[in-house]
Amino acid sequence: MKIDKKVFLDTLGGPEAAARMDSEARADALESHMMTKLNESNAANQGAQNSEPKKYPSVAEVEAQIETRKYRDGVGFLYVPRSRENVRKLAAMPANPTIPANSRAASCVLRVFDTRLSPASGSGCRTSGRAHRSAGRLARRVP
Repeated sequence: MKIDKKVFLDTLGGPEAAARMDSEARADALESHMMTKLNESNAANQGAQNSEPKKYPSVAEVEAQIETRKYRDGVGFLYVPRSRENVRKLAAMPANPTIPANSRAASCVLRVFDTRLSPASGSGCRTSGRAHRSAGRLARRVP
């Protein structure tokens, strides 16, 4: 970044005012001046690049993209299918997912694993077998 010395000194109040400042105050003033120039430059560049506001995709557009990719947005590497096939849409969740009063909580956990983490669900989760075994052990222990 090039700095015009005359412009910088003028922002401080002239060369005499700069001479009266201690070295730390001059360094802070220089840093502030450089940050201001950088922010102005960034704002000008963004204004030229973003002449129209960014359009976010609709839910329908996002859903249409799901089965065209080999990965699922918003999840980690564990959910990338090993088969290198495109991912499938997940089954719809119930409208009002609740744990029934007469049901065991662990069986509901197993249902979530089946609908979201099993290979059959299309999630591509690599740890689904391990997670399902753990949930099964929990279901046997919890009354």
